[in-house]
Amino acid sequence: MVLGCCWAPADMIPVINNNIKTIKARNNINPNGELKWTKISEGNVKVYQELIEYFFNSSFLHFRGIIIPDKSILHHKNFGQTHDDWYYKMMYQLIIPIVSEGNEYSIFLDYKDIYGGRRSSQLKTILEKKSFNWGHPKIFQVQCLPSNENQMIQLADIIAGAIAYNLRKLNGNAGKISIVNMIKDKSYCSLESSTPLNATKFNIFKWHGRSSI
Repeated sequence: MVLGCCWAPADMIPVINNNIKTIKARNNINPNGELKWTKISEGNVKVYQELIEYFFNSSFLHFRGIIIPDKSILHHKNFGQTHDDWYYKMMYQLIIPIVSEGNEYSIFLDYKDIYGGRRSSQLKTILEKKSFNWGHPKIFQVQCLPSNENQMIQLADIIAGAIAYNLRKLNGNAGKISIVNMIKDKSYCSLESSTPLNATKFNIFKWHGRSSI
């Protein structure tokens, strides 16, 4: 399992949205249509290659991902939590290295289920309580959105999907393999282990959890 997010300065979001929609249109895809990892094939891979090229060429775009190597070893009952509780704890781990005091953040999560609103509110509260040297981060909002309504969520889904595909050692889709190799080449990462924490352009954390004993 891989969780991922893309982030950028707020004033660049309109530019990013417009540029991604332009990439879609240039490849005969509805600008408001959804790009996602599961849709990649050898026949449509060009638009995804162009999107990855855009990500790595844009200094204001960043990615952070968390790798959960084996979901089968999770034992939620031993920690008094549900899978959803754990999922939002992982979202906290995904986001917290990105935020800092003195800045204001709007966070948009891929819509998961009808309970997302309550969970988002809890996540906002917990993030706001994080104490740094000079204060707390300012979280303007944490909101769930359908992925087809947010270009950044779509980009994060594609990169996270590539990491998961590589970890699972799959090789049945030539289009997906080309995207995996492209990300490896441009990130200088194996996509299998943690990067340095201070790597801001492309950051991966491999999570191992802790024993319930």
